[in-house]
Amino acid sequence: MKFLIGLPLLLAVCLHQVQAVAEPCDSSKCDIAENCRCSTTSGPLGLEETPQLIVLAFTDAATDDIYKNRWSPLVEPRTNPDGEYVSATFYINHEYSNYQIVHDLASYGFEIGVHSVSNNVNQSYWRNADQELLEREFGNQREIISKFANIPEEYIVGTITPQLQLAGDNSLKAFTAQGFTYDNSWPSKLRYFPYTLDYASTQDCDIGATCPTEAYKGFWVAPIVDLISEDGDSIFFCSQTPQEISDWIVEQVETVKAANKAPLTLIIEENLFTSVENSWEGLNDGLDRIQEANDVFLVSQARVIEWIKNPVPLSEFRTSAVEVDLGCVKASCNLENLEGHFYCTTAEAGDTFQLTLVKRPTSSLTPGKPKTILRGKSMALTVYYDGKNMTSKPLNPELYHLAKERQLGTYEELSTLSWRDSGSTMGNTFDAPRSTLRFRTEMAENTTVGSYFRGDETG
Repeated sequence: MKFLIGLPLLLAVCLHQVQAVAEPCDSSKCDIAENCRCSTTSGPLGLEETPQLIVLAFTDAATDDIYKNRWSPLVEPRTNPDGEYVSATFYINHEYSNYQIVHDLASYGFEIGVHSVSNNVNQSYWRNADQELLEREFGNQREIISKFANIPEEYIVGTITPQLQLAGDNSLKAFTAQGFTYDNSWPSKLRYFPYTLDYASTQDCDIGATCPTEAYKGFWVAPIVDLISEDGDSIFFCSQTPQEISDWIVEQVETVKAANKAPLTLIIEENLFTSVENSWEGLNDGLDRIQEANDVFLVSQARVIEWIKNPVPLSEFRTSAVEVDLGCVKASCNLENLEGHFYCTTAEAGDTFQLTLVKRPTSSLTPGKPKTILRGKSMALTVYYDGKNMTSKPLNPELYHLAKERQLGTYEELSTLSWRDSGSTMGNTFDAPRSTLRFRTEMAENTTVGSYFRGDETG
């Protein structure tokens, strides 16, 4: 009798599991106009009409040193064949990240994605993670980036898992539950184009890996094409000369261009530069060489997917498809740290400036809600500049207790404004030489610059 009772329950469980597995993709039912694309190594256009799209995917914390010595000189001077500056995707984890840099990257037109809160180095941590943990790691980091870098969450849509360790369907359930629209963590030995998981994927799954098997309507996979030379070498095993590393990069791109022009993702992390001698020089030279072709574009991962959705021919392709609206920010000026002081330079009258100081989050953060790491209240100050005088007043008088609106000096004068919040005194100096307006802020150790904006609105 117990067997007879248990059998229907067992059958019900089995039927549920069968129903959960995604069905094979039928291209007649999967229409790109409805945000659906079958997994395939075929592109949407012919080879001659297809731009070779390459994504530089940066996966380190946004530190001052890495930005200044690696990221900035590698990508910011470059332009694509359409004359626009190149783009890239920066997948940010929390620990050690400077969110002013993250904000600046977004304002320069680069895509910001999520690389988790903790960036745990243990592969099994990610491979065996449940959905709840992954939602905290990726969903909370998205919220942290949005709050500290002042980037609307709707622009933070992509993920990449540390060590590319997916936890199968747990990862995809977490990503979709948190509102992400694509993932960039699935390597492939074949040259797949991006596709959605409305139906079962035909992409290869590495031995020991856990790949998703269920359906996720409208969620995109941006495959990582394995780059291995004819003799089986990867970039980590290249000979220790810049020339050979450069040659390896050119060889990989030319091989893909001759095959199907599938988009390539080059994952760039500091470990590459520290473990492979001369790798930065080789990478930089390799990018120089592949950019000599008029069909190679360095773009963001989000731009690749936008092109798949709307595959215009090479002659009509443009680097940027979406302009990020950072709220009231019309443009961000570059804050330069000189001997502990942050400087920002501009020279146009009629501008309004906003400085936001945000309490620095603890660097050793566990995956929790952002409210658990905010220490004290955010502070903001607006400066109005008419070409001669600078006037400041608090955006929120309840927080800043400034007695009255103050004149901060004329074009050639210097004046100081300070205020208290939670017992801390922040000294702020506005220095306006004749040719430019320079803002200097001296801050306590537990604060960091959140944003310094130039625009016509106070936000």
